[in-house]
Amino acid sequence: MNDDRRSRRQWLLMLVTIPGEKPALRMRLWRRLKASGAGVLRDGVYIGPRQPEVAALFGTQAEELVAAGCTAQLLTVDGESNDFTHLFDRSGEYRDLLAEIGSAAKALKASNAKKLEGKAAALRRLFESIVSRDFFPTALQQEARSAVDELSERILRTLSPDEPHAALVRIQRLEKKEYQGRTWATRAKPWVDRLASAWLVRRFIDRKARIVWLKDPKKKPAKALGFDFDGAEFSHVDDKVTFEVLLHSFNLQGDVALGHVGSIVHYLDIGGIPTAEAPAIETILRGMRGRCGDDDALLVGASKLFDDLYAGLQADRP
Repeated sequence: MNDDRRSRRQWLLMLVTIPGEKPALRMRLWRRLKASGAGVLRDGVYIGPRQPEVAALFGTQAEELVAAGCTAQLLTVDGESNDFTHLFDRSGEYRDLLAEIGSAAKALKASNAKKLEGKAAALRRLFESIVSRDFFPTALQQEARSAVDELSERILRTLSPDEPHAALVRIQRLEKKEYQGRTWATRAKPWVDRLASAWLVRRFIDRKARIVWLKDPKKKPAKALGFDFDGAEFSHVDDKVTFEVLLHSFNLQGDVALGHVGSIVHYLDIGGIPTAEAPAIETILRGMRGRCGDDDALLVGASKLFDDLYAGLQADRP
């Protein structure tokens, strides 16, 4: 690590004293700080880089301790003569994660792809947990991110071998009025991009749309509009998934909440930049897919989920 960067770094220390008759409080504090990635110098002395999120965490914990009759003091330590970065080295955690991802990738085959889909989701959650505690990321973080993305993509390809390939074409702007009351067709057994795209069509483009699920995309009805398969009217273009292509095609990308939904769909479908909501959305959709008896029922449930997600994202806007 560059010596100049070390000398400029500052550390935040929290010194606490908790009476012996309050062991539950001590354990709760330790668990919270460990989960956040804080380091421990010795009993009652916790440390983290002087960053806004660490300062907020330590401040909140200090207030709770004082309110409970304990003592808590926050101190800033200059990094010029004190380097504590070794307390925050996540290399071992990333290597263990990479080993698990490698084992899952080697075991992947058509007969166990469904089971490994849940495993991959758990590994992604573990990765995000490590990232949230990784104050000084190295190349190992990107290596782990690429590995978990590649595993998810391989599983998706195994479960859906006809997943579309991205085309390098210019997205044309279309008028919604010319796409009303149409039949929209996509591949059966839909996952996030197809479900979200079908919801987008019915909610924002063609409210009377009829969705048809195709076992074989080559047998698309002649007058139907295809989406999310090779040769469809709407599918992956460049680095955009089908949902994002529909946003741009019908000039909906200016809706900030819809754009955020698009980011979630993009990440869950082909990887990339993670979003805070993605793991929960993936878990809920996976549960729906296991519970619903057919694709129409799955779309009904998924549409309610996307309705609530969209409403929540709109409410969060300043």
